[in-house]
Amino acid sequence: MAENTRLKDLSTDIKRMLELMESRHTEYSSRFESLETALTSLHVAETPKSSTSEAVQPFQVRNVKLDFPRFNGSNVLEWIFRT
Repeated sequence: MAENTRLKDLSTDIKRMLELMESRHTEYSSRFESLETALTSLHVAETPKSSTSEAVQPFQVRNVKLDFPRFNGSNVLEWIFRT
């Protein structure tokens, strides 16, 4: 008889979890649809309206050479604490 009670408890818990999953699925689906709508409207707003618009120029990247101080093996404390 105790097993039957445990089985009913488990069944009730599973039903409750399934209901919760379904409600969250519905909520997430509506959120996803609203995000998709917002992104679509943002994409439409960002696209150029005229076909003769200027081409977008990529920004220039310049190579920068960095020179780091190297330790020559003498006067360790001076090299560590130099400003």
